[in-house]
This record gives sequence, C-alpha cells and structure tokens, in this order.
Amino acid sequence: MKKIIVLGTNWCLSCKELYDKLVFKLGSETVKYIDVEQYPHITSRYKITGYPAIAYLDGDELKYIETTLELDEIIENYKFMDALSISDDIFRCLMKYGSSGLKSETILRIVSSIEKDFDWFNGGIKSDFKRFPYEVAEFMLRLYMESGVEGYLRMIHKTVDIVLQSLMFDYGKMMISRISYSPDWDEPDYVYLLEDQARFTRILVYIYLLTKNKIYLDLAKNMVKSIIKNFFDGKKIYRAIVGEKLIEPIYPNILYETLSYLAEASITKDISKHTINLIGYIDGLDVVIGNRGYKYVGDLIEYGKASIRFYEVFRWERGLKLLEEVVKQLESLRGNVLYRDVDKQVLSPFDSWRCIPIRENIGCSELLYRYAVHTDSPEMMEQSKKVIEKLDPSEIRDLNTLSQYGLVLANHLYGSDILVIAGYSSIPSKALNMLKPYTIITYRDEGERYIEYISKDFRFRL
Repeated sequence: MKKIIVLGTNWCLSCKELYDKLVFKLGSETVKYIDVEQYPHITSRYKITGYPAIAYLDGDELKYIETTLELDEIIENYKFMDALSISDDIFRCLMKYGSSGLKSETILRIVSSIEKDFDWFNGGIKSDFKRFPYEVAEFMLRLYMESGVEGYLRMIHKTVDIVLQSLMFDYGKMMISRISYSPDWDEPDYVYLLEDQARFTRILVYIYLLTKNKIYLDLAKNMVKSIIKNFFDGKKIYRAIVGEKLIEPIYPNILYETLSYLAEASITKDISKHTINLIGYIDGLDVVIGNRGYKYVGDLIEYGKASIRFYEVFRWERGLKLLEEVVKQLESLRGNVLYRDVDKQVLSPFDSWRCIPIRENIGCSELLYRYAVHTDSPEMMEQSKKVIEKLDPSEIRDLNTLSQYGLVLANHLYGSDILVIAGYSSIPSKALNMLKPYTIITYRDEGERYIEYISKDFRFRL
C-alpha cells in the first residue's frame, strides 16, 4: 500500500496543518505523522534541514523524501510515486571519507565559506528567512580568542545586536524565537525552543566576556531565570512554547544539550544559584537509554557533554564518572574508527540500513577530546583525532555542521579550547602566555577565585 508520511515535530504548527490537509484529501489510512524528535537519527540520515518533510512509501520501500509545503505537488508525487527514486548518496550516509589529515588551511576554508554566505547588512547567514547561526557564532568567537582578528568578533557581535533590536527577541518573555520569515528578523514565528534559549544565553555570556559590556550579562541572567521559570516545572520539562502553549514531551538529546549550555553560562553566582539545581535532571545513563527505547549516539553525546560541564563548573564529581560510562557505551556503536547512529532498527523502513552520520561523529570527536583532557588519556585523544581526520569537510554543505567540525579541528590544531566558566571577566595575559596547548577552566568557590590549567603534561593553578 502506498503511503505518505509527514515528518514533523510536536511544536511545528505548519506540519500539523499540512498533515490535516493531506488527511482530508487522501484519508487517514494513507497519511501518517511521525514526530522525528522521537527518532532524531532520521533527521541526520536523510539530511532533513526543515519541517515538515514528506516521505513516500510503497509498501516497505522508501521511495523519496523531500521538504516542501506545496499540497498539490505532494499529491502529484503520491499519484506518480513509481517514478520517484531516492539518491544513492543518501544511503551512503557519510558520503566520502577524508584523507588529508588535520590542516590549518581547512580552518581558513571554513571561514571563507562562512564569510561568503554571511549577510553583512542584516547579520546572520543569507537566506529568505533568518535563524540565529549558533554553531557559526561559537566557531567565529573561538577563532577570535585564538587569533585576535576583530572582524570575527564584530561579525557575531553585530548579529546579536541586530537580533536584540528586532522582534525576534521578546523582552516580555526574555526569549528568542526559532526563526524569522524575513531577512531583517522582524517576522518571528513565535516558537520558543528550549535549547535555543540556552544557546543564545551562552552566546550573550561570550559577548559579555569579550566586550566587557554588562548589558549582555544582565540579559543572560534574565534569560536563565526565564528558562527555569517557563520550561522547568518540577519533574516536568517542556520542549517548547508556541505562542502561549506549552509543548511536551522533551527527549534526552534536547534536554542534556540544554543543560550543557546552561552550565557553561554559569559565570556568576547570580546565574549559578539557578543552574546548579539542574543537576537533579541528570538521570542515570540506563534511564536515558531506557526512556528512548534504543541506544542513540546523539543522546550519549549530549548526556556526556552535560555531565562534564557540570563537573567543570560546579566540581560535580559524579559528572566525570558519568562521562566515563558514556565513553564505554560509545564503544558499542563504534566500527573501525567512526560511530553509527543507533544500535538497532527502530523505524522501518527508514533505518533498515547502517548509517555513519557526519554531525554525530563530530560530536563524538569533541566529547572524546574533552574526556581525554580530563583523564589524561592519550588513547582517547588519538581516537578523537582519528574521527575528525576520517571525516571530509568538503562534503559538508550545512554551515552550522561545518562550523562544528571547525571547532573540533581547532582544538587539535591549536590546543584545547578556552573554557571561560566562571569567576573572571577576562583571562590574564600572564596566564595566556604560559602554556599551549591548554584548557583554561575558571570558576569561583566560596571566597576563592582561581584559574586551573589542564593539559597533557602540566597542571597549574594561579
């Protein structure tokens, strides 16, 4: 039997509207709806970058996947489904392996790709609509801290200011919308995703630390309060706010991604007194895997990142132990070098083949790097390097994914990233000049301020 599957989310109103229209035209036996956040590996496998996406099934055969909102076109494709065929590149999933090693020239090529697609007038990436480019922002600010090139900071600083002066940012709610339908950021969709709030808070903290402008810190504090007030209600956690409606459920990768960002934003006591209690939302790893119903590499990555961030910021000793458990679990998903997305078939026919996803492998490399730094493990550092070497950045089309690759590559080329966690509004030049490669973790104990260096050969406190 031929079917149409609408791939959407619980917070996507246009997805639900399209589904209702298709059911009216073709019937509920023909049209089904899948919340892809319940099966997030499907998004990576089929390179779905927007919702809704439409899948055409002929019995157990997946014929085609596309992203479209045109009702007539979908119905036409359904009628002539026999003529559709999905690209072989999709089933290769990873596409092409890299073999050129780790080179600083790759960083420059990534910067060139970003600059080419950057909207210097309106801020952000060129498009018919606007979404804040979180990974791009993190990458460019990382390069600014490494190179001191003012243009890298100015690019992101300007975009933040444009967003804050537009309708994308709601000062009543202290939240940022998911997208704007216009390039000038003034037609927001009023969909407030949990992780977007946490990520934008972290960007505001970065801008404050680099510009010393306290306005950004005050905004970050208010956003943290808003996040905890509006999204966290005891044991209940909301996925999104659409208009005034609270959306459930929340899945592990989204929750732990959010917790990781909020931990990293905890640079003052005013923020930390709110975020430290979020440790209570970090369940045991067996619970995380059990709640999903299968082992998904994205859950492991975000869970590991949240665990180690709370260890770094609050010296939560259990966080490092949980990361060790994550690394062991990752081994069950590893092939020769790279990692597959899931441990079993859970959504036929979408995952009836093995997939080695690019974005998730970048995340694995990042997590292994951080684990190696904290445990002084040459083996894990080498594995992190092998993963990033195996990926081919020339095959990555999405700028956010390319920027994520650039962040991990920068760690291996320049030394560990600078983790400005808490306690200092700037890093003393004396500290910067002492040691590379380095990780700088700053935090504040009761009545004590200090910087701790962690590197392979040397540990030092100032």
